[in-house]
Amino acid sequence: MEWLDLSWRLLVVRGLVALAAGVAMAVWPMTTVSALAIALGAWAVVDGVVTLLAALVVRGTVDKVVLGILGVGAVTVGAVALARPFQAGAALTMLLGAWLVAAAFVELLRAVAWPRVSDLAVGVLGVLAGVLLVLNPGRGALTLTVALGAVLAAIGVVWVVAGALARREALTVC
Repeated sequence: MEWLDLSWRLLVVRGLVALAAGVAMAVWPMTTVSALAIALGAWAVVDGVVTLLAALVVRGTVDKVVLGILGVGAVTVGAVALARPFQAGAALTMLLGAWLVAAAFVELLRAVAWPRVSDLAVGVLGVLAGVLLVLNPGRGALTLTVALGAVLAAIGVVWVVAGALARREALTVC
């Protein structure tokens, strides 16, 4: 029965961490977007440096050129993200918006080919959401961060409740 005692504790800890992270995301969305952009920027710089090092040791001119271009691109993108993290987050939000528009357009084409209200609704809502993200990426990034924070906080509450229920079960079994 030790596993029941341990599992409820882990569920509660997992839930509390998710709840705290979700609340932090919702309360400080700009900081969250910037922190994510900084983390991605740092990763891009490291990846770019490693790719450039690979370009120095790989055989073949084409491979050297391709790896060199990829390495320089990654270092450049990473440096920009580190220098301007919120703007980098907004740029990623614009890309997400453009993808949403493209994916929603495909749904609209499906709705024309095989008329279904659900495909039409998903298509229209997707285009609207994508356009809003493209037109106002800064606000879109913040809104998405707050929404994801709220979802994460809700998941945390569910895990805490699940842990409490598991604890009660562990106490009745023992």
